[in-house]
Amino acid sequence: MKQRSPLMTPANIVTLVRIFAIPVFVFVLLAPWPSWFPFWPEAIILKPWISAIVYALLAATDGVDGYLA
Repeated sequence: MKQRSPLMTPANIVTLVRIFAIPVFVFVLLAPWPSWFPFWPEAIILKPWISAIVYALLAATDGVDGYLA
């Protein structure tokens, strides 16, 4: 008899993390930070860098998912 694999494998968990992290990336990318944080003058400068870091983390999880699968 063939045994079924469990649904929550490490690869599936990484995929779910990626799915739930995409709205975080979109929020970081599109949010009007300078108007929300007027006391933080570097917000306009750091916003693209923070977005790039979040994107790089999401891209790294794609590699981890491929390795685990």
